[in-house]
Amino acid sequence: MALWLFELFFIILFIALAIWIGLRPFERNMRLCFEVMLKSLACYGFCLPLAFLTQHADVSLTVIINACLLVSSIMWFCLGLVIRPVCKRHQVQRQRYGVVGNVVLIALLLMLSVTALDILAMAIPRSVLLTSTTQSYILKPLAKTHEDKASEQQQRELQQVIDQQSQLFSRITQQAQQSRQWFYQVTGIDQIVKQVGALQEILSLSHAQRAQIINQSHELTELTHHPLILQIVNDEALVKLITQAGEGHMPAVWQLKKHPAITDLLNDKQLHDQMLKLDLHRILKAHRESQWDRQSLLPVIWYSTVLQSPGELQTALQTPTGWQKSGPSLRWDMTVNHAAITAEFHAKPQTHITVRCETAAKLKAYVDDQPVSVTVKVDDKTHQLTLISQGKPISLCLQLDWQSSNTQRTCNIQVSTK
Repeated sequence: MALWLFELFFIILFIALAIWIGLRPFERNMRLCFEVMLKSLACYGFCLPLAFLTQHADVSLTVIINACLLVSSIMWFCLGLVIRPVCKRHQVQRQRYGVVGNVVLIALLLMLSVTALDILAMAIPRSVLLTSTTQSYILKPLAKTHEDKASEQQQRELQQVIDQQSQLFSRITQQAQQSRQWFYQVTGIDQIVKQVGALQEILSLSHAQRAQIINQSHELTELTHHPLILQIVNDEALVKLITQAGEGHMPAVWQLKKHPAITDLLNDKQLHDQMLKLDLHRILKAHRESQWDRQSLLPVIWYSTVLQSPGELQTALQTPTGWQKSGPSLRWDMTVNHAAITAEFHAKPQTHITVRCETAAKLKAYVDDQPVSVTVKVDDKTHQLTLISQGKPISLCLQLDWQSSNTQRTCNIQVSTK
């Protein structure tokens, strides 16, 4: 569409009107303006307020009012100098004021022309005006300007909606967390989850360590030999459900609340009170501290998992149920190309822990979820890493990659301290 022809006609019309105004005396121009204004007010006076009310004109009403007041003041000032009787010696000065008045009229005509073009650019559909085949030098830039302003406004509104939704989601999450905590406290599930987890950890120790802890208290001995407690601890599905409930999964909490073994535990008031009375976490902590008097590093338990790709490591670390308990010597099938091993070290402060890993795979190490460098020996199969304990648990994760290797999928780990 060749809109430039219309724009050229509009520009020629504006230039012709400007020349016509400039060649005529100012008094005749003003009389014509008064006649046109009176006719326009009489016939079309209601259209201008209606246009502003319906927002057809994309211009500020305040700007138009100020411009009209300014132009009206200048025009009335010029009229006061031109229309009043003057002597012939002031004829030249009167002509000068007439030129100024014509210039004001031309400026007013220019302002009205730009406003009319702006309204026209807003009225033409965007699908017609903003196409690549449309040839326009005035209307198209005006339409693009309005389109950019509308797009910025939509982006601001969308960002506000996103912020409101984020705040709403945060409040809902906070309320859900409070409701979950209230439900835990009311049903007693939170204490059961903590105590069962501690009991499972105690019963998973070696026979000598387990006997050393249990024999400290007669009540703990009775608790660990109770048939219902042994049924709960030895039920892998129930222990998995308890673990999920401890991580905050509400479906697991509801299933745990309806489980027959947990229902029997809650109904047995004597066993329930006996279980909550013992501070099993304090007993475990005291046992670890007593072990540190005899050794600088507690026994290390390794867990392993198979990865489909190296990028699944972070997802696997967030899913504890996907890991299997393993020893320091591991072997996988030849179909496995990616694997990961993790363990947690509990040692005295300032203890140097040396971890040696013999494997043909490419190895990456992460300490507390942060990548660290690993020293590789001459044979390219022995990897060594040194950790320094600060008295806090140290989480170590080793990522193995056999993607470009046909060697055996094995890994032998040795841990030493000094």
